[in-house]
Amino acid sequence: MPHKRRKSTKTIRIEKGGHSVSIIPNSRTANGKTYTSYKVQWTTPTGERKSQGAKTLALAKEKAVAVRAQIKAKGGVVATYSPQQVAVIESALETCTKAKVTLTQAVASYAEAALHLPEGVSLVSAVRGYAERIKKETETPILVTDLVEKYKTTLRDKEVKAAHLYSAGIRLDRAAAYFQCNVSDVTAEAVDQWLQNLEVGPQTRKHHRRTLISLFRFAQRKDFLPSGLTEADKSETITVPSRPIEAYTPEQAAYLAEQMPERWRAYTVLALFSGLRPAELFRLDWSRVKKDHIEVTASGSKVKVRRIVPIHSNLAAWLQTIPNKKGPIVPIVEKVMKGKNLKRKQEKDTVEKLHGRQAQQLSIALRDTVAQAATVAKKPEATKADKDLAEGFTVIHDGLRHSYISYRVPILKDLPAVALEAGNSEEVIQEHYNKVSTEKEAKRYFSINPPSIPKNLYSFAA
Repeated sequence: MPHKRRKSTKTIRIEKGGHSVSIIPNSRTANGKTYTSYKVQWTTPTGERKSQGAKTLALAKEKAVAVRAQIKAKGGVVATYSPQQVAVIESALETCTKAKVTLTQAVASYAEAALHLPEGVSLVSAVRGYAERIKKETETPILVTDLVEKYKTTLRDKEVKAAHLYSAGIRLDRAAAYFQCNVSDVTAEAVDQWLQNLEVGPQTRKHHRRTLISLFRFAQRKDFLPSGLTEADKSETITVPSRPIEAYTPEQAAYLAEQMPERWRAYTVLALFSGLRPAELFRLDWSRVKKDHIEVTASGSKVKVRRIVPIHSNLAAWLQTIPNKKGPIVPIVEKVMKGKNLKRKQEKDTVEKLHGRQAQQLSIALRDTVAQAATVAKKPEATKADKDLAEGFTVIHDGLRHSYISYRVPILKDLPAVALEAGNSEEVIQEHYNKVSTEKEAKRYFSINPPSIPKNLYSFAA
Protein backbone atom coordinates (compact mmCIF):
# COMPACT_ATOMS: atom_id res chain seq x y z
CA MET A 1 0.00 0.00 0.00
CA PRO A 2 1.27 3.57 -0.64
CA HIS A 3 3.01 5.44 2.15
CA LYS A 4 1.07 8.21 3.82
CA ARG A 5 3.14 11.22 4.72
CA ARG A 6 2.25 14.13 6.94
CA LYS A 7 4.35 17.04 8.12
CA SER A 8 4.71 17.78 11.80
CA THR A 9 4.46 21.37 12.91
CA LYS A 10 6.53 20.78 16.04
CA THR A 11 9.67 22.38 14.69
CA ILE A 12 12.63 22.63 17.08
CA ARG A 13 14.77 25.76 16.79
CA ILE A 14 18.32 26.00 18.05
CA GLU A 15 19.20 29.68 18.40
CA LYS A 16 22.23 31.32 19.91
CA GLY A 17 24.13 34.51 19.11
CA GLY A 18 21.69 35.43 16.38
CA HIS A 19 22.23 32.21 14.46
CA SER A 20 19.25 29.88 14.08
CA VAL A 21 18.97 26.27 12.87
CA SER A 22 15.64 24.42 12.63
CA ILE A 23 14.94 20.70 13.18
CA ILE A 24 11.79 19.63 11.35
CA PRO A 25 10.30 16.18 12.13
CA ASN A 26 8.74 14.21 9.30
CA SER A 27 6.58 11.16 9.93
CA ARG A 28 5.24 8.53 7.56
CA THR A 29 2.99 5.50 8.02
CA ALA A 30 3.63 2.19 6.30
CA ASN A 31 1.95 -1.16 7.01
CA GLY A 32 0.33 0.21 10.12
CA LYS A 33 3.60 1.53 11.60
CA THR A 34 4.69 5.16 11.95
CA TYR A 35 8.31 6.12 11.20
CA THR A 36 9.83 9.52 12.04
CA SER A 37 12.90 11.14 10.49
CA TYR A 38 14.30 14.65 10.85
CA LYS A 39 15.51 17.46 8.59
CA VAL A 40 18.06 20.02 9.78
CA GLN A 41 17.36 23.31 7.95
CA TRP A 42 19.05 26.72 7.95
CA THR A 43 19.39 29.82 5.80
CA THR A 44 22.73 31.19 4.72
CA PRO A 45 23.53 34.93 4.92
CA THR A 46 22.99 35.07 1.14
CA GLY A 47 19.43 33.85 1.57
CA GLU A 48 20.06 30.33 0.29
CA ARG A 49 18.11 27.66 2.18
CA LYS A 50 19.99 24.45 2.95
CA SER A 51 19.11 21.22 4.74
CA GLN A 52 20.50 17.83 5.85
CA GLY A 53 18.63 14.62 6.79
CA ALA A 54 19.00 12.69 10.06
CA LYS A 55 17.50 9.37 11.11
CA THR A 56 17.14 10.20 14.81
CA LEU A 57 16.51 13.31 16.89
CA ALA A 58 19.87 12.90 18.59
CA LEU A 59 21.68 12.93 15.24
CA ALA A 60 19.61 15.93 14.14
CA LYS A 61 20.59 17.89 17.27
CA GLU A 62 24.26 16.98 16.76
CA LYS A 63 24.11 18.26 13.19
CA ALA A 64 22.17 21.40 14.16
CA VAL A 65 24.72 22.32 16.83
CA ALA A 66 27.55 21.69 14.39
CA VAL A 67 25.92 23.81 11.68
CA ARG A 68 25.24 26.69 14.10
CA ALA A 69 28.86 26.57 15.28
CA GLN A 70 30.10 26.65 11.67
CA ILE A 71 27.88 29.63 10.88
CA LYS A 72 29.32 31.46 13.86
CA ALA A 73 32.93 30.47 13.14
CA LYS A 74 32.73 31.39 9.47
CA GLY A 75 30.92 34.64 10.05
CA GLY A 76 27.62 33.26 8.93
CA VAL A 77 28.96 31.10 6.11
CA VAL A 78 28.63 27.35 6.52
CA ALA A 79 31.60 25.30 5.36
CA THR A 80 30.90 22.98 2.44
CA TYR A 81 31.85 19.30 2.83
CA SER A 82 32.29 16.68 0.15
CA PRO A 83 29.90 13.69 0.10
CA GLN A 84 32.71 11.47 1.47
CA GLN A 85 33.31 13.87 4.38
CA VAL A 86 29.59 14.02 5.13
CA ALA A 87 29.47 10.21 5.20
CA VAL A 88 32.37 10.11 7.69
CA ILE A 89 30.69 12.66 9.95
CA GLU A 90 27.37 10.85 9.84
CA SER A 91 29.09 7.52 10.62
CA ALA A 92 30.84 9.10 13.62
CA LEU A 93 27.57 10.54 14.87
CA GLU A 94 25.81 7.17 14.54
CA THR A 95 28.63 5.43 16.41
CA CYS A 96 28.39 7.95 19.25
CA THR A 97 24.61 7.53 19.37
CA LYS A 98 24.99 3.75 19.82
CA ALA A 99 27.47 4.37 22.64
CA LYS A 100 25.00 6.86 24.17
CA VAL A 101 27.45 9.79 24.09
CA THR A 102 27.64 12.91 21.98
CA LEU A 103 30.40 13.45 19.46
CA THR A 104 31.81 16.23 21.61
CA GLN A 105 31.87 13.97 24.68
CA ALA A 106 33.53 11.18 22.72
CA VAL A 107 36.31 13.44 21.44
CA ALA A 108 36.87 14.98 24.88
CA SER A 109 36.99 11.58 26.62
CA TYR A 110 39.39 10.15 24.07
CA ALA A 111 41.70 13.16 24.31
CA GLU A 112 41.75 12.93 28.11
CA ALA A 113 42.38 9.15 28.10
CA ALA A 114 45.17 9.51 25.53
CA LEU A 115 47.10 11.72 27.98
CA HIS A 116 47.38 8.78 30.42
CA LEU A 117 48.28 6.05 27.91
CA PRO A 118 51.88 4.78 27.66
CA GLU A 119 53.53 5.35 24.31
CA GLY A 120 52.49 2.79 21.70
CA VAL A 121 49.43 1.56 23.64
CA SER A 122 46.01 2.17 22.03
CA LEU A 123 42.94 3.14 24.00
CA VAL A 124 41.08 0.04 22.76
CA SER A 125 43.80 -2.38 23.97
CA ALA A 126 43.94 -0.59 27.32
CA VAL A 127 40.17 -0.88 27.77
CA ARG A 128 40.20 -4.55 26.76
CA GLY A 129 42.99 -5.30 29.21
CA TYR A 130 41.10 -3.54 31.99
CA ALA A 131 37.88 -5.41 31.13
CA GLU A 132 39.69 -8.76 31.19
CA ARG A 133 41.20 -7.96 34.60
CA ILE A 134 37.79 -7.03 36.00
CA LYS A 135 36.31 -10.24 34.63
CA LYS A 136 39.03 -12.37 36.22
CA GLU A 137 38.51 -10.65 39.55
CA THR A 138 34.81 -11.56 39.46
CA GLU A 139 35.29 -15.19 38.28
CA THR A 140 35.12 -18.20 40.60
CA PRO A 141 38.60 -19.77 40.61
CA ILE A 142 38.87 -23.51 39.96
CA LEU A 143 41.83 -25.76 39.25
CA VAL A 144 41.87 -27.58 35.91
CA THR A 145 42.06 -30.90 37.79
CA ASP A 146 38.86 -30.11 39.71
CA LEU A 147 37.13 -28.82 36.57
CA VAL A 148 37.98 -32.07 34.76
CA GLU A 149 36.34 -34.15 37.49
CA LYS A 150 33.19 -32.00 37.38
CA TYR A 151 33.04 -32.32 33.60
CA LYS A 152 33.48 -36.12 33.71
CA THR A 153 30.63 -36.37 36.20
CA THR A 154 28.42 -34.33 33.87
CA LEU A 155 29.27 -36.60 30.93
CA ARG A 156 28.38 -39.68 32.98
CA ASP A 157 25.10 -38.12 34.09
CA LYS A 158 24.21 -37.41 30.46
CA GLU A 159 24.65 -41.11 29.66
CA VAL A 160 27.38 -40.45 27.11
CA LYS A 161 28.48 -43.56 25.22
CA ALA A 162 30.98 -45.64 27.14
CA ALA A 163 33.49 -45.57 24.27
CA HIS A 164 33.34 -41.76 24.06
CA LEU A 165 33.55 -41.40 27.83
CA TYR A 166 36.62 -43.62 27.91
CA SER A 167 38.50 -41.79 25.13
CA ALA A 168 37.48 -38.34 26.40
CA GLY A 169 38.57 -39.35 29.91
CA ILE A 170 42.09 -40.14 28.67
CA ARG A 171 42.39 -36.74 26.98
CA LEU A 172 40.96 -34.88 29.96
CA ASP A 173 43.34 -36.62 32.38
CA ARG A 174 46.29 -35.62 30.21
CA ALA A 175 45.12 -31.99 30.28
CA ALA A 176 44.66 -32.10 34.06
CA ALA A 177 48.18 -33.48 34.53
CA TYR A 178 49.71 -30.76 32.34
CA PHE A 179 47.80 -27.66 33.47
CA GLN A 180 48.52 -27.43 37.19
CA CYS A 181 46.76 -24.08 37.61
CA ASN A 182 43.38 -22.36 37.59
CA VAL A 183 41.51 -22.68 34.33
CA SER A 184 41.40 -18.87 34.03
CA ASP A 185 45.22 -18.80 33.95
CA VAL A 186 45.52 -21.10 30.93
CA THR A 187 46.53 -19.19 27.78
CA ALA A 188 46.21 -20.07 24.11
CA GLU A 189 50.01 -20.26 23.90
CA ALA A 190 50.03 -22.81 26.75
CA VAL A 191 47.40 -24.88 24.95
CA ASP A 192 49.49 -24.83 21.76
CA GLN A 193 52.54 -25.95 23.73
CA TRP A 194 50.63 -28.82 25.36
CA LEU A 195 49.31 -30.04 22.03
CA GLN A 196 52.75 -29.92 20.45
CA ASN A 197 54.27 -31.88 23.33
CA LEU A 198 51.83 -34.76 22.90
CA GLU A 199 53.54 -37.74 21.27
CA VAL A 200 50.59 -38.51 19.03
CA GLY A 201 49.56 -38.05 15.42
CA PRO A 202 47.74 -34.98 14.04
CA GLN A 203 44.30 -36.62 14.17
CA THR A 204 44.70 -37.56 17.84
CA ARG A 205 46.10 -34.11 18.58
CA LYS A 206 43.01 -32.63 16.92
CA HIS A 207 40.78 -34.75 19.18
CA HIS A 208 42.66 -33.46 22.26
CA ARG A 209 42.11 -29.84 21.21
CA ARG A 210 38.41 -30.46 20.58
CA THR A 211 38.00 -32.05 24.02
CA LEU A 212 39.77 -29.13 25.70
CA ILE A 213 37.47 -26.66 23.91
CA SER A 214 34.47 -28.59 25.24
CA LEU A 215 35.97 -28.46 28.75
CA PHE A 216 36.49 -24.70 28.60
CA ARG A 217 32.97 -24.08 27.29
CA PHE A 218 31.67 -26.19 30.16
CA ALA A 219 33.65 -23.87 32.47
CA GLN A 220 31.87 -20.89 30.89
CA ARG A 221 28.45 -22.43 31.54
CA LYS A 222 29.44 -22.91 35.18
CA ASP A 223 30.73 -19.30 35.48
CA PHE A 224 34.36 -20.30 35.88
CA LEU A 225 35.29 -18.43 32.68
CA PRO A 226 33.87 -15.29 31.00
CA SER A 227 31.73 -15.52 27.90
CA GLY A 228 33.25 -15.20 24.44
CA LEU A 229 36.09 -17.08 22.78
CA THR A 230 38.00 -19.25 25.25
CA GLU A 231 41.77 -19.62 25.21
CA ALA A 232 41.27 -23.15 23.89
CA ASP A 233 39.25 -21.74 20.97
CA LYS A 234 42.05 -19.26 20.30
CA SER A 235 44.69 -22.01 20.06
CA GLU A 236 45.95 -22.98 16.62
CA THR A 237 43.71 -25.34 14.67
CA ILE A 238 45.16 -28.75 13.84
CA THR A 239 45.37 -29.66 10.17
CA VAL A 240 45.10 -33.37 9.46
CA PRO A 241 46.49 -34.35 6.07
CA SER A 242 43.95 -36.43 4.15
CA ARG A 243 44.99 -40.02 3.49
CA PRO A 244 44.16 -41.58 0.13
CA ILE A 245 41.67 -44.43 0.26
CA GLU A 246 43.29 -47.85 -0.14
CA ALA A 247 41.68 -51.10 -1.20
CA TYR A 248 42.73 -54.74 -1.20
CA THR A 249 43.54 -56.24 -4.59
CA PRO A 250 41.09 -58.88 -5.84
CA GLU A 251 43.67 -61.57 -5.00
CA GLN A 252 44.14 -60.21 -1.46
CA ALA A 253 40.37 -59.96 -0.95
CA ALA A 254 39.95 -63.59 -2.11
CA TYR A 255 42.67 -64.69 0.32
CA LEU A 256 40.96 -62.94 3.24
CA ALA A 257 37.56 -64.43 2.34
CA GLU A 258 39.06 -67.94 2.31
CA GLN A 259 41.62 -67.74 5.13
CA MET A 260 40.05 -65.59 7.86
CA PRO A 261 39.13 -67.65 10.99
CA GLU A 262 35.77 -69.40 10.76
CA ARG A 263 34.22 -67.15 13.41
CA TRP A 264 34.96 -64.11 11.20
CA ARG A 265 33.98 -65.69 7.85
CA ALA A 266 30.46 -64.20 7.72
CA TYR A 267 31.71 -60.81 8.85
CA THR A 268 34.52 -60.81 6.27
CA VAL A 269 32.48 -61.75 3.20
CA LEU A 270 29.63 -59.41 4.15
CA ALA A 271 32.07 -56.51 4.59
CA LEU A 272 33.95 -57.33 1.37
CA PHE A 273 30.92 -57.80 -0.86
CA SER A 274 28.24 -55.55 0.70
CA GLY A 275 30.36 -52.70 2.10
CA LEU A 276 28.67 -52.56 5.51
CA ARG A 277 30.48 -50.67 8.26
CA PRO A 278 32.04 -52.60 11.20
CA ALA A 279 29.55 -51.09 13.67
CA GLU A 280 26.68 -52.03 11.35
CA LEU A 281 27.90 -55.62 11.10
CA PHE A 282 28.31 -55.88 14.88
CA ARG A 283 24.63 -54.92 15.21
CA LEU A 284 23.40 -56.97 12.24
CA ASP A 285 21.15 -59.98 12.79
CA TRP A 286 20.76 -62.81 10.29
CA SER A 287 17.03 -62.05 10.14
CA ARG A 288 17.97 -58.85 8.25
CA VAL A 289 19.89 -60.81 5.58
CA LYS A 290 17.28 -61.68 2.93
CA LYS A 291 17.57 -63.67 -0.27
CA ASP A 292 18.54 -60.72 -2.48
CA HIS A 293 19.26 -57.85 -0.09
CA ILE A 294 20.40 -56.81 3.39
CA GLU A 295 18.30 -54.43 5.47
CA VAL A 296 20.31 -52.01 7.58
CA THR A 297 17.91 -50.53 10.14
CA ALA A 298 18.05 -46.90 11.24
CA SER A 299 19.05 -47.97 14.76
CA GLY A 300 21.84 -50.12 13.34
CA SER A 301 23.16 -47.46 10.97
CA LYS A 302 25.86 -44.91 11.74
CA VAL A 303 23.87 -42.15 10.04
CA LYS A 304 20.54 -43.32 11.58
CA VAL A 305 18.95 -43.89 8.17
CA ARG A 306 17.50 -47.21 6.98
CA ARG A 307 18.93 -48.50 3.72
CA ILE A 308 18.78 -51.60 1.51
CA VAL A 309 22.04 -53.16 0.28
CA PRO A 310 21.92 -55.66 -2.62
CA ILE A 311 23.34 -59.18 -2.29
CA HIS A 312 25.44 -59.93 -5.37
CA SER A 313 25.77 -63.42 -6.80
CA ASN A 314 29.23 -64.03 -5.35
CA LEU A 315 28.14 -62.89 -1.88
CA ALA A 316 25.12 -65.20 -2.10
CA ALA A 317 27.48 -68.06 -2.90
CA TRP A 318 29.69 -67.26 0.10
CA LEU A 319 26.68 -67.02 2.43
CA GLN A 320 25.62 -70.52 1.36
CA THR A 321 28.83 -71.87 2.86
CA ILE A 322 28.03 -70.47 6.32
CA PRO A 323 26.02 -72.77 8.65
CA ASN A 324 23.67 -71.76 11.48
CA LYS A 325 22.54 -68.41 10.11
CA LYS A 326 20.56 -67.43 13.20
CA GLY A 327 20.96 -64.60 15.70
CA PRO A 328 23.68 -61.94 15.37
CA ILE A 329 26.32 -62.10 12.65
CA VAL A 330 28.99 -62.06 15.36
CA PRO A 331 27.47 -64.35 18.03
CA ILE A 332 29.87 -63.38 20.82
CA VAL A 333 27.51 -60.55 21.83
CA GLU A 334 24.66 -62.97 22.41
CA LYS A 335 26.84 -65.41 24.36
CA VAL A 336 28.27 -62.79 26.70
CA MET A 337 24.94 -61.02 27.22
CA LYS A 338 22.96 -64.22 27.80
CA GLY A 339 21.51 -64.62 31.28
CA LYS A 340 22.38 -61.09 32.41
CA ASN A 341 19.69 -58.95 33.98
CA LEU A 342 20.95 -55.45 33.26
CA LYS A 343 19.29 -52.07 33.32
CA ARG A 344 18.89 -50.33 29.98
CA LYS A 345 21.88 -48.01 30.39
CA GLN A 346 24.12 -50.80 31.66
CA GLU A 347 23.05 -53.04 28.80
CA LYS A 348 23.83 -50.27 26.30
CA ASP A 349 27.25 -49.66 27.82
CA THR A 350 27.99 -53.39 27.92
CA VAL A 351 27.12 -53.87 24.25
CA GLU A 352 29.33 -50.90 23.28
CA LYS A 353 32.21 -52.32 25.28
CA LEU A 354 31.70 -55.68 23.58
CA HIS A 355 31.74 -54.01 20.16
CA GLY A 356 35.01 -52.36 21.07
CA ARG A 357 36.41 -55.71 22.15
CA GLN A 358 35.17 -57.31 18.93
CA ALA A 359 36.88 -54.62 16.87
CA GLN A 360 40.15 -55.45 18.63
CA GLN A 361 39.67 -59.19 17.99
CA LEU A 362 38.86 -58.50 14.34
CA SER A 363 42.02 -56.42 14.01
CA ILE A 364 44.09 -59.26 15.47
CA ALA A 365 42.48 -61.80 13.12
CA LEU A 366 43.19 -59.59 10.08
CA ARG A 367 46.77 -59.02 11.17
CA ASP A 368 47.38 -62.74 11.72
CA THR A 369 45.82 -63.69 8.38
CA VAL A 370 47.94 -61.15 6.49
CA ALA A 371 51.04 -62.32 8.37
CA GLN A 372 50.16 -65.90 7.38
CA ALA A 373 50.32 -64.91 3.70
CA ALA A 374 53.79 -63.43 4.24
CA THR A 375 54.93 -66.63 5.99
CA VAL A 376 53.72 -68.80 3.09
CA ALA A 377 55.55 -66.56 0.58
CA LYS A 378 58.85 -67.14 2.42
CA LYS A 379 58.69 -70.92 2.22
CA PRO A 380 60.93 -72.71 -0.33
CA GLU A 381 57.92 -74.27 -2.05
CA ALA A 382 56.15 -70.88 -2.42
CA THR A 383 54.79 -70.20 -5.88
CA LYS A 384 54.99 -66.95 -7.81
CA ALA A 385 51.33 -66.34 -7.00
CA ASP A 386 52.11 -66.71 -3.27
CA LYS A 387 54.91 -64.17 -3.54
CA ASP A 388 52.88 -61.75 -5.64
CA LEU A 389 50.05 -61.95 -3.09
CA ALA A 390 52.31 -61.10 -0.15
CA GLU A 391 53.91 -58.17 -2.01
CA GLY A 392 52.52 -55.03 -0.37
CA PHE A 393 49.83 -57.01 1.48
CA THR A 394 49.17 -55.15 4.75
CA VAL A 395 46.17 -54.52 7.00
CA ILE A 396 44.22 -51.54 5.64
CA HIS A 397 42.12 -49.57 8.10
CA ASP A 398 38.47 -50.28 7.21
CA GLY A 399 39.88 -51.92 4.08
CA LEU A 400 37.03 -54.41 3.65
CA ARG A 401 34.44 -51.64 3.24
CA HIS A 402 36.82 -49.43 1.24
CA SER A 403 37.40 -52.28 -1.20
CA TYR A 404 33.69 -52.82 -1.85
CA ILE A 405 32.97 -49.15 -2.54
CA SER A 406 36.11 -48.69 -4.65
CA TYR A 407 35.22 -51.61 -6.93
CA ARG A 408 31.50 -50.82 -6.97
CA VAL A 409 32.00 -47.36 -8.51
CA PRO A 410 33.37 -48.54 -11.89
CA ILE A 411 30.65 -51.22 -12.10
CA LEU A 412 27.63 -48.99 -11.47
CA LYS A 413 29.15 -45.78 -12.91
CA ASP A 414 26.52 -44.00 -10.83
CA LEU A 415 27.88 -42.12 -7.81
CA PRO A 416 24.47 -41.35 -6.21
CA ALA A 417 23.53 -45.04 -6.42
CA VAL A 418 26.83 -46.12 -4.81
CA ALA A 419 26.39 -43.47 -2.12
CA LEU A 420 22.89 -44.80 -1.38
CA GLU A 421 24.19 -48.36 -1.03
CA ALA A 422 27.14 -47.34 1.14
CA GLY A 423 25.25 -44.87 3.34
CA ASN A 424 27.58 -42.02 2.36
CA SER A 425 27.15 -38.73 0.56
CA GLU A 426 27.80 -38.42 -3.16
CA GLU A 427 30.56 -35.90 -2.34
CA VAL A 428 32.42 -38.47 -0.21
CA ILE A 429 32.20 -41.08 -2.98
CA GLN A 430 33.43 -38.57 -5.55
CA GLU A 431 36.32 -37.33 -3.41
CA HIS A 432 37.61 -40.61 -1.96
CA TYR A 433 36.49 -43.56 -4.09
CA ASN A 434 36.11 -42.40 -7.68
CA LYS A 435 38.90 -43.63 -9.98
CA VAL A 436 40.50 -45.82 -7.28
CA SER A 437 40.07 -48.94 -9.42
CA THR A 438 39.32 -49.89 -13.02
CA GLU A 439 36.31 -51.76 -14.39
CA LYS A 440 38.52 -54.74 -15.24
CA GLU A 441 39.73 -54.96 -11.64
CA ALA A 442 36.18 -54.55 -10.39
CA LYS A 443 34.95 -57.50 -12.50
CA ARG A 444 37.70 -59.67 -11.03
CA TYR A 445 36.75 -58.51 -7.53
CA PHE A 446 33.06 -59.38 -7.88
CA SER A 447 34.05 -62.74 -9.45
CA ILE A 448 35.55 -63.88 -6.14
CA ASN A 449 33.57 -67.02 -5.25
CA PRO A 450 34.09 -69.81 -2.70
CA PRO A 451 36.75 -72.34 -3.84
CA SER A 452 34.08 -74.83 -4.95
CA ILE A 453 32.55 -72.34 -7.41
CA PRO A 454 34.32 -71.31 -10.65
CA LYS A 455 35.98 -67.93 -10.27
CA ASN A 456 35.08 -66.75 -13.78
CA LEU A 457 31.39 -66.39 -12.96
CA TYR A 458 30.28 -62.81 -12.61
CA SER A 459 26.88 -61.13 -12.25
CA PHE A 460 26.19 -57.45 -12.87
CA ALA A 461 23.82 -57.14 -9.92
CA ALA A 462 21.66 -54.06 -9.83
